[in-house]
Amino acid sequence: MTFFRYTFVRPTCRWWTRAGATATLVLACLTVLVPSQALAARPLNTEDTAFGTGALGSESTGNGNSAFGYYALALNSTSSQNTAVGDGSLYNNTSNDNTGVGYSALNYNGSGEANTAVGSTALEYNISGGSDTAVGTAALQHNTANYETAVGSGALTQNISGVGNTATGYSALTANTGGSYNSATGYNALVSIGGSLNTADGANALEGAGCGTCNAMYNTATGYAALQNNDTGASDTADGINALILNTSGSSNTADGANALYNNKTGSYNAASGYGALGGNNCHTCSGSNNTSGGYDSFYNIDTGSNDTAFGYEAGGTPNGSNATTSGSNDTFLGYLAGPSTSTQLTNATAIGANALVNESNALVLGGTGGNAVNVGIGTQTPLSLLQVGVPASNYSSPNYLQIPYIESAATPPSGDCTLSTLGRLVLRGTTQTNAKLYGCVYTGSAAVWRIV
Repeated sequence: MTFFRYTFVRPTCRWWTRAGATATLVLACLTVLVPSQALAARPLNTEDTAFGTGALGSESTGNGNSAFGYYALALNSTSSQNTAVGDGSLYNNTSNDNTGVGYSALNYNGSGEANTAVGSTALEYNISGGSDTAVGTAALQHNTANYETAVGSGALTQNISGVGNTATGYSALTANTGGSYNSATGYNALVSIGGSLNTADGANALEGAGCGTCNAMYNTATGYAALQNNDTGASDTADGINALILNTSGSSNTADGANALYNNKTGSYNAASGYGALGGNNCHTCSGSNNTSGGYDSFYNIDTGSNDTAFGYEAGGTPNGSNATTSGSNDTFLGYLAGPSTSTQLTNATAIGANALVNESNALVLGGTGGNAVNVGIGTQTPLSLLQVGVPASNYSSPNYLQIPYIESAATPPSGDCTLSTLGRLVLRGTTQTNAKLYGCVYTGSAAVWRIV
């Protein structure tokens, strides 16, 4: 049987006069169908549908196929249940249950089955990948792997062998070639990263901007530009706009809050919660590690300092920015504006309480000074003095004692350790514990001296 394409010729119309009692004008029109192009005979099966030059042109035993467009499903012969809509869609197909809608969609598909491509050149070069879904221009264009989902123009467009990836958004995961089990949602999310097991939710999240090896793994980024510049950093978690935005190779960091760990680049094992926490403002190497910070702008100026802990509004920063911790290590600041009171970077310094400030290393300060001073109580809920230990009791049980340090030495306490600024010091000294005496630093009217109490 030969099929013909017909061309409709414009109708030719004339007015005719019919004779009779009353003259009547009659319009007569003639339309001609002219065969313009013969199509090759094809043994289409009863469940096949083809429309367009070359559509299903090689069909043999395949069934249930629908082809609409120039050479759609052109080379399909024995495969079934395929749908192709668009110029060249599923052109090379030799497998079943595929759907291609758009110019050249699934054009090179060979043995891949159960694929869905909607958009110009979507899954265009897929040959053997199966169970893939691509929606958008060039989505999964070069894919040959299985179980991929791409929604958005350019999403996963370079993926070749990566398996189990999901990309939603313009250019999401576009440069991924072999990374697997990634999930990207948002404009340019994971656009340049080729690693595996990453999750990015937000425009430019885990974008890999300017990355070198672009092989980051096990990362989670939620929020605009979170972990945007990550290159090889692994096991990082960023939740908030610009969180960990400049991180490149730092690993195992957690940033929760807008601008948290903003400037960290290579530091690892940091945890920041709160706007600007561990922000690294004006940092140079931005490599501090093992830091924990919670609160608005806490440790905001950290640079190389490590093993530090700060909790509270601007803790570790203090109102005087020049005193902020940048390279100090092993410091702990707990409370509103708790931190150092010197620009000298401290080590093993601790300040606890609102407005508590510490001025030297290897020191612990409880509470502030002046209007911020507090009474400290041990064993009491209502301390009446700067330091109160215990409350009145009627027995000699162990909690009711105060023990003074014992020094075993033949020499009396050094005179230089008793000054006007250290009045009230107590120490227990003896050559043995059996002859120990309690010494106190007192003022005699002319000088501060040690006396046996």
